[in-house]
Amino acid sequence: MVRTTPDDANDVKVLSDVEQHGWHLVAIDGDSEGPADVFSVGIYHTLAMPEICILGLSDTRVMGRIINDIGDLMNSGTEFKDWHTSSDILDGYSCIFRDVDRSFTPSISAMLAGLTRAMNFRCSSVFGLTSCQCAG
Repeated sequence: MVRTTPDDANDVKVLSDVEQHGWHLVAIDGDSEGPADVFSVGIYHTLAMPEICILGLSDTRVMGRIINDIGDLMNSGTEFKDWHTSSDILDGYSCIFRDVDRSFTPSISAMLAGLTRAMNFRCSSVFGLTSCQCAG
């Protein structure tokens, strides 16, 4: 049986953000067990495009802004595929998108699994912004 209602205030916030903005961002601060990461929830539901994940920068707010910029590009029709390189995201840098195996991203998998049950969300893949190199 598929749940169609949120379980708690966190679910309500996620679902509200997806309804109002198209996606929600989840930020996890880095610690001794791993680097910080930020990922989207709802891009696939809203735009039928893969969710976005960024790992390893020290500032989760910066990663969140980058994901929002990528989401805005997707919303305006830009498509990113595995191994896609784009210089439209960060001034002076070329960024590469990669499909991410969910076994390497347990926090993303758990959140997406929860939303799949809550709202019939589907996610075919997750893109990770894996490399940014100076375009110069």
